[in-house]
Amino acid sequence: MELRQLRHFVAVVECGNLSRASRKVHISQPALTRSIKALEDLLRARLLDRKPRGVVPTPTGDIFYQHAKLILNECARAKDDIADAESGATGQVNIGIGAMFSATIIDQALARIADTHPKLHVSVTEGFFEDLVDQLRDGRLDAIFINFPVAAAANDLTLEPLWKVTALTMASAKHPLARKRKITPADLSDTKWVVVNQPHVADSLDQLFSKSGLAFPSSTTRTNSLGLIKAMVIRHGFISILPEHIVANELKSGELVILKLPQGRIERDAGLILRAGVTPRSAVAHVLAEIRKLCISPSRH
Repeated sequence: MELRQLRHFVAVVECGNLSRASRKVHISQPALTRSIKALEDLLRARLLDRKPRGVVPTPTGDIFYQHAKLILNECARAKDDIADAESGATGQVNIGIGAMFSATIIDQALARIADTHPKLHVSVTEGFFEDLVDQLRDGRLDAIFINFPVAAAANDLTLEPLWKVTALTMASAKHPLARKRKITPADLSDTKWVVVNQPHVADSLDQLFSKSGLAFPSSTTRTNSLGLIKAMVIRHGFISILPEHIVANELKSGELVILKLPQGRIERDAGLILRAGVTPRSAVAHVLAEIRKLCISPSRH
């Protein structure tokens, strides 16, 4: 099996069309077809289904695509690391972070690394759990720092808890529920919600309302922008579940208030997520060490 065969197969899957894929990898379409056929013969498996409008991976092809992407990304990373070592640098590290940590922990870690390891190159991708894990699995990311999901982690991931995230249901100080001493699930169901557009958040809200026999609020806006969520809660009468540390200033100024709910505080673990069984490279280990030190430091806030 050759790397060029993997590149050919990945190009076909991502383009969904042999003609476009052949242009992407700069070979003729017949040559691309022969390369894919040779790969299928080698693996003794059909990797692609030909459809009227293009090609799609078979279930086996889907599995092989994940492996191929990981191999190609690791090869590219190895090439970059060798080039960095030859030029006197210490390597490239790609980290994924949850949006709520961009101004907590990670900014401090990057500042320390810039001072102590000036030739270490760090690239940071902000995103949400499901998207970042996909990038970790195929090798585009070396590690993730994020809040952990409620569900158990997959076997191919290692979770290292380092931090506690406290989330509470919040509203503007002008919201009618802000003045209520006792808030019922029915009150919550009747108001406008804005939530992070991720499956684990929807699951948490479903559990909250199903316990009281209520349906998920019909007036729910979903977004992947924490800044937009804060604006809609403060200015437009929505409520949301927000991590306490990212709205500390708004709580202090009185723009936001914590709603008095029976369930109280919601605590989630956060920390590092790595690929199971993979030993971090030296450059990655430096970054992880700085993150760990900040998480145990009394002055981390």
